[in-house]
Amino acid sequence: MIRAKEEIRRLMIKKRESMRKEEVLEKSKKIEERFLSSDEFAKSDRIAIYYPIRNEVDTRGIISWLLSKGKEVYLPITREEITLGRIRSFSELRPGKFNIMEPREAIDEEVNLDLIVVPGVAFDESGYRLGFGKGYYDRFLRSFRETAKLGLAYEFQVLEEVPRDEEDIPVDFIITEKRRIDCLKNRKKE
Repeated sequence: MIRAKEEIRRLMIKKRESMRKEEVLEKSKKIEERFLSSDEFAKSDRIAIYYPIRNEVDTRGIISWLLSKGKEVYLPITREEITLGRIRSFSELRPGKFNIMEPREAIDEEVNLDLIVVPGVAFDESGYRLGFGKGYYDRFLRSFRETAKLGLAYEFQVLEEVPRDEEDIPVDFIITEKRRIDCLKNRKKE
């Protein structure tokens, strides 16, 4: 299983990183439009979202929109584990571990999030995901079992099935440039 995960991860990262900048922006814009018109977004005031790296779906437009509408926006801070920091503007971000832009300071109190937007290298239609292989997000998501989780991905990143472990925490929905996938409904069919 580990070999299968590594092979999928390697192929998906290679494919994603081979995308032209224009293609990333074009597809990301379509995903952003789907996200901003989604029910999950409409019901959410406190949202955790990632900052994009290595040709991930570009979330900067979504973050700007959230901030302009007065939503509470939280981004991950990665040390030994993921914690959250709230931002009110992009100027509050700095390069952190793995050179990913993150808030300067973590929040001290526990925040009751409405939605967590999760990155991934690959997903399946049941919501299981492969990340970069360090397990940061799965450990983080365990504390938010009742919070809605939404993956953003390019259509090519959605596979028939990804290898999964007991520790893996699936997302509830996935939005690509072509569709919205209800992973909760798909898991009920399994």
